[in-house]
Amino acid sequence: MILYSSTNITESACPATSGSFSAGDGWIDAEEDWVWTIILHIMFSNNLPLQLTSFIGREREIAWVKRLLTSSDSFAPEHGPSSSPRLVTLTGTGGTGKTRLAMEVAQALQDSEDTSESIFPDGIWFITLAALAPSGSVAQALMTALDLREVPGQPPAETLVDRLRTKRILLLIDNCEHLIFQCVQLFEALLQACPGVVILATSRAALNMLGEVIYPVPPMDIVNPDEQLPLTNLVQCKSVRLFNDRAIRVHPHFAITDQNVRAVTQITRYSSFVLGHLICIIVVM
Repeated sequence: MILYSSTNITESACPATSGSFSAGDGWIDAEEDWVWTIILHIMFSNNLPLQLTSFIGREREIAWVKRLLTSSDSFAPEHGPSSSPRLVTLTGTGGTGKTRLAMEVAQALQDSEDTSESIFPDGIWFITLAALAPSGSVAQALMTALDLREVPGQPPAETLVDRLRTKRILLLIDNCEHLIFQCVQLFEALLQACPGVVILATSRAALNMLGEVIYPVPPMDIVNPDEQLPLTNLVQCKSVRLFNDRAIRVHPHFAITDQNVRAVTQITRYSSFVLGHLICIIVVM
């Protein structure tokens, strides 16, 4: 993993090649370390999960959040802290698509990393807090996601600060709402001590931190079911397109027609697409 130095390559740092080499055992010559450093950077520059469904719409939102995170002076370790945001929080009620929007932003940034000068040379990393109990440790969750080893006698938050102090890295931290106090404490420590760390968070409520940019995730474009629009126009609406895409996955022969389009547009008016998806399954079955 990129967060490991080239002189500390171990099996845990490179699980894909577990057992094949270890700098500690002398298998890699010193002059070859730089080669393996490059290989590890390519292999472990992110841990973004592959998405199993297509993503529809949100082009403006992706562009806006991406612009916030990649401002030319978002971070400049050699010049000290900057005025540009290094913490962006996507907010909204459950089911509005905060997590998926954040994922798409991160993936777009990762694609840019692969084709242009690297903005986050130390990677883009996803950490979910959804399953973490209120009594759990946010710092430990980050340590686990980044594959960082605990230092005996040192709190996880201090270890994180030490390891990320010189890194240029984007942390996508999902589902912060039930751990806001912990998140605020940890994020403040990281952002104050690690000038190259940028955080994209999702939460049902804002963290209300100094320097935080709050981006409320808007609902998708919807159609008034009472409007008498041609079917060809209705099926271009992003919320209707999303419904159609998910419905086809349940029933491959589903199609939006003049007979069912009114029901579909009514369903897409639900602010929570979680509920909308459940109704979608009932309708097509």
